[in-house]
Amino acid sequence: APLYLLARTQSIPLIMFICPYNDVNSWEPDNETRLSSHANFTDYRHNLGYSYANPYPSDAVRQAGYELTSHMDPSAPIMADLNPGTGGNDNSTNHEERGQNVLYADGHVQWEISPLVGINHDNIYTAKSGAILAAPVDATDSILLPAQR
Repeated sequence: APLYLLARTQSIPLIMFICPYNDVNSWEPDNETRLSSHANFTDYRHNLGYSYANPYPSDAVRQAGYELTSHMDPSAPIMADLNPGTGGNDNSTNHEERGQNVLYADGHVQWEISPLVGINHDNIYTAKSGAILAAPVDATDSILLPAQR
C-alpha cells in the first residue's frame, strides 16, 4: 500500500513498480484509473515487482530505533525485487533466483547475489525471528514487504 499511495500522491505511473526483467513472473501494470479511488494494488502478486521497508512500525519498534526516514543508516536496504516469501536464504524470483537489485537508504542501487545484505548481514526478506510476513523488531531489522507467496 505505501508504494501505491506514493504513486497516487506523486503521479508516478504504476508501471514503474514492475520489474522489467519479466521472463519468470507475469507482470501487468495495475489500472491507472483506479488511483484516485483505491489505496492498494489490485493484486500485488501481478501488479508489483518490488518489496519495501515497513514505513509503519509499531511504537515498540520505533522506540528501539527503527524509523523509515532520511536519517536512517545509509546502508539500510529500503527496497528490493519482490520478496519470494519462502524464508531461508532464497533470492527474489524476479531474476530467476540469481539475485536482486537492492535500493539502500543512501540512494544507491546494487545487484546482490544473496538476501543477506541488510545491516549486519540481516536477511532482507525475513524478520530477525525468521518470519516472512512480519514487522521489523529493531533498527537493524531490514524486512521488506510484501512477499510473493
